[in-house]
Amino acid sequence: MKGTTMLWALPAFALVAAVSGTSRADEATRHVIARQDLEAKIHYCKDCHGQLGQGFRGSYPVPRLAGQSVEYLESKFEVITEHKQDNATAETFMVPVLGSVDPMIRRAVASHFNGLDPAPVGGAPKELIPEGKKIYEAGIPEANVPACVSCHGPDAKGVGATPRLAGQIYPFTIKVLTNWAKERGKTGIALNEHRLTDNQTSEVAAYLSEVR
Repeated sequence: MKGTTMLWALPAFALVAAVSGTSRADEATRHVIARQDLEAKIHYCKDCHGQLGQGFRGSYPVPRLAGQSVEYLESKFEVITEHKQDNATAETFMVPVLGSVDPMIRRAVASHFNGLDPAPVGGAPKELIPEGKKIYEAGIPEANVPACVSCHGPDAKGVGATPRLAGQIYPFTIKVLTNWAKERGKTGIALNEHRLTDNQTSEVAAYLSEVR
């Protein structure tokens, strides 16, 4: 009888082992698929933003993502994928890729670019940099423009949801500062930035484009 019990027990044990093995195999498969999905998303982003996330200067400037905080990038992903910003380029290229993605994948994409640290693309007029540095560090008191450093930090690398500006593409920064009121509304920092003249905007952008 004891031998018979053992014979009945063996198939049950084998079944448990097989199910356990299948479960582990399924989990490994899901992990591989998730990894492939993540790599595909990162590769797609790099097609426009550069292999090191350094951004691109061209007829349409593409911003630097490298070194941006995870919190800031996640907030930008949310704004874009939930259609909270009127941005035709983002709607065309980013929403299809990140719109229905697991939040963990989005965070992993943000973490990847946060960890990159290429040299700035540069290319701004060098003669504008000294004045841009003064404005960044001290603001323009007579025009009631506060120092950029007060929010973005002495190294322009931002903190938390406040974006990194260091190394940002020169024409992209000009575009953002020039269109800030239109894109973000006429409150808060938008008013400060719109007290800058076009030349002062270019000076600040030139300085930031060279900060490492």
